[in-house]
This record gives sequence, structure tokens and C-alpha cells, in this order.
Amino acid sequence: MTLHTPSFGLPYPDILDEPCDFAQDWCAFTDAVNAVATRYEATINRTVPTIPMARMTLTSSVTIFNTGLVPFDSVSVNTAGWIDFDASNTDIVPDRAGFFVLNSNLLLATTGVLGAVATMQFGDLISQDNQIDRASSGIGLTLARVHQVTTPLPLNVRVQITGAGATSVTIGSGSFSVWWHADTATP
Repeated sequence: MTLHTPSFGLPYPDILDEPCDFAQDWCAFTDAVNAVATRYEATINRTVPTIPMARMTLTSSVTIFNTGLVPFDSVSVNTAGWIDFDASNTDIVPDRAGFFVLNSNLLLATTGVLGAVATMQFGDLISQDNQIDRASSGIGLTLARVHQVTTPLPLNVRVQITGAGATSVTIGSGSFSVWWHADTATP
């Protein structure tokens, strides 16, 4: 009777197995270990020499109208060529499938605006900030999410301000990052 390891489901011989079956069970175990090692190697090969990631920053104040996209003014990291400021200063465009970590941080300079919410859009996936502006300056809107993309098509990733009680919000500074994390959720 073959048992399986809890984390990776690798088959291994049971202590009650017949001695003749041990060699066959041992071969199945080594084949399964090699398959796991091959998946790790494929992931490592995709991240050498660098991990695919992109980060845009906003260094000077900008006023965003309700439902407007945040226009970033500089690039601090772009190891995979996902940012093209000539085409857009609002989008990061990943070109592969897998799991991605998205992070957005915006520091509001506006006071007296209730209900400002930061929204990150990753293709059809939308994530909203759970902390809204409490009508005082210096409030930050922060988003951190992990999203899976199953098709390796270019998807625009952007940050948008929505639901502002007034018609506009002034953002003092901010950043927006996308990192490729892995092909699958488990090795």
C-alpha cells in the first residue's frame, strides 16, 4: 500500500509493503521528487538574473478627479519592461501568466473629502482599499493584493480614485508596484 507525503503528495512505501514492491514504490517516489524539483527549477530560471517586477512613483502633488487614474511621474524599478511611459504613465502591463503581488500606496494631501477610495484594477480583477479618507490630510490609501492570471496576455494594471465626496482629491505622493511571484500557488 502506497502512502503520500502531506505537502507535496509524494508516494512512498508503507512499512507493510512486500519487499518486492519496495523498488517499484521507491522509483515512483524519486520520479515524483524529480517532477517537483523540475517545477522549482523552471521558476528559478524565470527569475534569473532578476525577478520580473515594476514600480512607479508619484513624487509631486497631483489632483485626481473622481474616477480618475493616478498619473505617476517616475519609474523606480522596471526589470521586465512592463512600464512604457511613452504609451502610458498610469499602467503597468505584465506579459506573463502566474501569481502577482500588487501594492499601491497613496498619501492624500486633500482635507475635507469623505469617501475617497483607491482601486487597483488588474485586467478584469478589481480590488478596493478598505480604508477610506477620514476627511483629514496625511491619510494614506493602501492596497496590497495577490492576483492570479491564467492567460499570458498583456493586462493593464492601474490605480484609480473613486467615490470621492468632492469632485477631486489631491495626492501628495504615492507608489504602485507589481511583482511576479510564481507560476502556481504551490510548488
